[in-house]
Amino acid sequence: MTLGARIRAERERVGLTQMELADRLGWTRQRVWRLEHGDPPDPRESTVAHVADALGVPVDALVRPNPQ
Repeated sequence: MTLGARIRAERERVGLTQMELADRLGWTRQRVWRLEHGDPPDPRESTVAHVADALGVPVDALVRPNPQ
């Protein structure tokens, strides 16, 4: 699973729309959509930490590989 897919899965798990997450981050909905779809393909650690904080999850929840 890609980072973007994990972000989307966590966003949906906590019950947020892209717009609600964008509001929490101070971003546009388009920027959230782009991140969930792999643009940029390798976001900065600070970006991932900001998203994790907005979702209320540890960074590891977004960057760890899924168990097989």
